[in-house]
Amino acid sequence: MGSQTDIVDYQDANGLTKYPLDSSEFNDGTNAHPGGSMVITESVSSNLPAGDTFTKVEITIEDGLGNSFMKEITTISGNTTFTHGDGSLVLNGSNPNRTYTFSINVISALCPDGVLFVYAGRYTFGV
Repeated sequence: MGSQTDIVDYQDANGLTKYPLDSSEFNDGTNAHPGGSMVITESVSSNLPAGDTFTKVEITIEDGLGNSFMKEITTISGNTTFTHGDGSLVLNGSNPNRTYTFSINVISALCPDGVLFVYAGRYTFGV
């Protein structure tokens, strides 16, 4: 499973999308922050090896300011929303052009301890 590249999809409150989420600059030409929320949708369940079954995805987001928060997706093609203030996450425009770290732990029948994927996305508009 470690060679998978389509793990989760990303959309922020401004409409910026990453399908799939990857490590890159987040620059939609307009916004220097996620607009107050981020939606993560699991997509790895459709790409698991034969004989494996999806259990859950654990997502931890760090905001580059020392704050982090974890949520789980337990349904196939399910999603979860991280909102400004969850675990003190800063997702609004009060501190723009930050790098967010996304730690995605994929847990399945064949990988009960999970396989960790880590991505970094930096809002860069106006930098």
